[in-house]
Parts: sequence; structure tokens; C-alpha cells
Amino acid sequence: MKKTLERFSGTMDDFPRFGESVLLLLAYLFIQVVLTVVVIVATELAGVEVSGSDPRVLGLVLIGSIGPITLWLRQRTSTGFLDMLGGVTALTALAAVVGGAGVAVSSGILVQALDFAGDPLGQKAYFEKVLSQVFFAFGTVVVVAPILEEILFRGYILRGFRKNYTNRKALLLSTFLFAAIHMSLYQLVPAFLAGILFGVLAIVTGTIVPSMLAHMTMNFVGFMAARGHLNSRIFLWGDGIVLLVLGLGMIGTCVFLLSLSSEAGSPENGQSADVSIGEDNIGNAF
Repeated sequence: MKKTLERFSGTMDDFPRFGESVLLLLAYLFIQVVLTVVVIVATELAGVEVSGSDPRVLGLVLIGSIGPITLWLRQRTSTGFLDMLGGVTALTALAAVVGGAGVAVSSGILVQALDFAGDPLGQKAYFEKVLSQVFFAFGTVVVVAPILEEILFRGYILRGFRKNYTNRKALLLSTFLFAAIHMSLYQLVPAFLAGILFGVLAIVTGTIVPSMLAHMTMNFVGFMAARGHLNSRIFLWGDGIVLLVLGLGMIGTCVFLLSLSSEAGSPENGQSADVSIGEDNIGNAF
């Protein structure tokens, strides 16, 4: 523990490791709780009634909790936000979009299972409240959350893990933290599956732009389906096996497109020039 705390006080390129990431995420959760209470109390004093499931509150809390931590990590690692970004080919972008949609579609079988169980923890009702205000919910779920979470989990945590562990271990550990931080039965398994996909995209391409695209697409498909704007019989409430096969097929297509892109890609044709982060082919991600 002493050694871990000492690493928090210096600037180092291999920060954070797993234990340090756990401490960071505990700080993130603590800040979230404090900010939620502060925002709710402040709005009540102003005569405005809101709740913790209000998308406006969620958006402010997300920015107020992840924002300071990523800014602190930027100073600790000397890794700027622009260092995480890089050009992507059209094929890579297509792979990211197809993969993100595939995770959302395959997650429908889990939604069915929880509905069958009667939503014991009331989480479906919670998400219905979150989505009740369409404009703010869309901004928070589809735009703000994917950008901030990818900067934190793939831009800093996965990057730090890869400097301390093998690619496989780094991918699994960062994915475990990503899934655990969501603390939701509805999101646990989809978040783990998504974390694997987003991590592979970041490792292979050397940039978090594809993982952001995949994350936004996944949340967009889920958002539209939950709002009833997509054919529910296909996306969320149809036959669970069909959903699973369709979703996994889309993820497989994503992997295939990504392998084609990584074989053809090079810094000269648009991929990231950071060869210490990117990989020559998708097999090296594991």
C-alpha cells in the first residue's frame, strides 16, 4: 500500500496499475455520491425538484467525477488527451460501429432474462426514469458517457495496464473494472462484453477513437430501442437466441473488418503513429 501511495505522488508513464486503478475508481464513486447529494440539495433549495435518476443530474455528476480524475491522470502520466487520438480508416470506423451495435443487440437476451425475473432490484424502472427526458438523456447516454469513459478506461487505465502486464491480462483487468463500475445487473454482462471489444479496438488501432465510436453506437442502439424507436421484436424483446446469434454475428463481422483494416493500415494511411500502443494485427491484442 505504501508503495502504491508513493506512485501517486510522481509522474510516471506506466501509471496506473490495477491496485492504483481500484483506488482511483473508489475516489470516482465517492465524488459521484457527493456531487449527486450536492446537486439535489442545491436544486431543492432553488425550488426545483430532481432525483438521482434525472439525466441532467447524471450528466453533471459524470462530468464532475470523471473530469477531475482524467485531468489528474494527464498530469501524472504526461499523456495528453490528443495523444490518445489518431486517424482511423473508414474500414476501422465501420468495424467499430458494427461491433458496438452487435453488443447492444446481443444484450437483448439479458434484458429478457431480467424481465422474466420480475426486475427484482427495480433497475428497469430506474433506466426508464433516466430516459424520460429525451434530450438530456441522449446527450448523457450517447455522447458524454462514451467520451469520458473511453478517455478514463481505454485512454489511461488500459494504457497503463499494458505497460505493466501482458495484453491479455491488461485487457481482462481493465474490462473487469469497466463492468464493475457500472454496478447494474442490466449492464454488468453487456459492459464486460463491450469492454473486451473496446479494449481490442484501442489496442489494435493505437487510438481510442474507434472505441468511442463503438461505445456511442452501442448506447445509441440501446437508447433508441428503449425509447421504442426501433422494432422491439428485433432489438430487445424478440427471441433471445436470435438476438444472441445476430449480435455475436455482428461482433464477428467487426473483428473481421478490423483484421482487414489492421493488415492494410499504417501510419501513412491514417492509423496512429504511436507504435508503442498500436498493434500490427488483431491477434497481438491477446
